[in-house]
Amino acid sequence: MFVSRSHLAAVVATAATASILLFTGPAAADDMPDELRPRVEAICARVPVAEDRVDRLLARIDGDESVRGSLARLEARLQRAEDDGRIDAATVLTNRITTRTAARELLAARQNEIHVIADLCAEHGFTTDGSTDGAST
Repeated sequence: MFVSRSHLAAVVATAATASILLFTGPAAADDMPDELRPRVEAICARVPVAEDRVDRLLARIDGDESVRGSLARLEARLQRAEDDGRIDAATVLTNRITTRTAARELLAARQNEIHVIADLCAEHGFTTDGSTDGAST
């Protein structure tokens, strides 16, 4: 499966920030080194946007036959292609279903990672709007 540079960079940045938050222990935002504060604030500020995007994509993939991009729609198209004897189209649709299923699994894993990061942000006194709870700057 192809992964774009921007997705790879986002995953690396998220993993780096999560590891920073994990290894610094449950400390307040005041105890964080000054050079890390802007990076953590930026990651925490992106949490709601990332949650929304992943939720929308999962809803689309999990939709019924009337939803464009859903697995159910692809499976219905595959069934029609097989019933009509269109073998080439059925092969293409089978490959699309495989790819879409893998994307769904990736999105589910990403959704779990986002929830972990949101929890870590809350533990360290950062809200998911990028500000800090009671921490002085």
